[in-house]
Amino acid sequence: MNLEQLRAKIDEVDDRLTAAYLERLELVGQVAEYKRTHDVGIEHSGREEEIFTRLSEKFGAEFEDAIRYLYANIINYSKVYQRQQMQQPSAFSREITEGEFVPESGFTRVRVACQGVPGAYSGLAAEQLIQEPELVFLPTWDAVFHDVADGSLPFGVLPIENSTAGSVNEVYDLLMRYRLIICGGRKVHIRHCLVGLPEASLESVKAVLSHPQALSQCSAFLAAHGLEARTASNTAVAAEEVVKEGNPRLCAIASSRTADLYGLKVLASGIQNAERNDTRFLLVSAARFVDPHANRVSLVVSIPHRKGTLFQLLGIVAAYGVNVVKLESRPIPGKNFEFLFYLDLEGSIREEHMLHLVENLNAYCTETVFLGSYRETEETNQ
Repeated sequence: MNLEQLRAKIDEVDDRLTAAYLERLELVGQVAEYKRTHDVGIEHSGREEEIFTRLSEKFGAEFEDAIRYLYANIINYSKVYQRQQMQQPSAFSREITEGEFVPESGFTRVRVACQGVPGAYSGLAAEQLIQEPELVFLPTWDAVFHDVADGSLPFGVLPIENSTAGSVNEVYDLLMRYRLIICGGRKVHIRHCLVGLPEASLESVKAVLSHPQALSQCSAFLAAHGLEARTASNTAVAAEEVVKEGNPRLCAIASSRTADLYGLKVLASGIQNAERNDTRFLLVSAARFVDPHANRVSLVVSIPHRKGTLFQLLGIVAAYGVNVVKLESRPIPGKNFEFLFYLDLEGSIREEHMLHLVENLNAYCTETVFLGSYRETEETNQ
């Protein structure tokens, strides 16, 4: 047979496979109805392995891997389908969809906690997330979370990820610890500058002070100029420290805006490794807000510690046709090599299919924490 004839044969097999699969799915629906009326759970210990073993023995060990891969997907969707058939509005679904609506024009003239001192990039992000914010600077990210969680301040702005240096792990861990709600996101273009005292020059400086993320984002420039890297809690704090030290051999990595604020000179601009260097910032609150224009849903999930569970988790997401825009793992404290997974999904919790997906994930996972459904925007005038 030639290629076209072979493809025609495959099409015939696909037709039979699809018809058999739909027949199987109809039976799965009947199983779901039985389980619903008899109050039986969806998960059946040992049933999956029983299917794999029976089919492998019947059709030969040679195809065991192919059979296991095929039926892992079939069984995974069967569970999704059963949950769809059995689904009743739950306390979890009501909790994650209720809340105060974000104002159509956004938040205006509210107090916002940021880490660092005036001139910090978090302050710049806050000004893009909120109209005319009253910025309150705190020494640490933990302090920002604490003051928002206890109601001292209504909002906080924190960096979560950089396109060059990656995730800000401490902020991920604090999100799980404090369980604040994300009510906005913003990608800010970060253009780093080397800044020093008015009498300093690129040739005279020997050491550079900045936040570890900024140092990482500018590593190539620092290596090329032989600059000794020293860490600070924030880029603006680093600039402030250069002023306090009064040493022309010490410089900082910060923004040109921060340089102007502290009376420093820009020794070199655009020193980041990548021309497109963006940082994602999150707006968090203890209050539960619902954004009618949300395009992101963020969750933290814990899954059973056994083989195939992450595959099954992603299979549930794939079954709903939802795009995963971020997947981050973080270790679970006190559990050796077990992890939490942070998921950013494209869409809104107000969309029916997204709500059903999140309910399915909640049913499958050992723990599901809803972090928010919010609108993420991007700085455009770069």
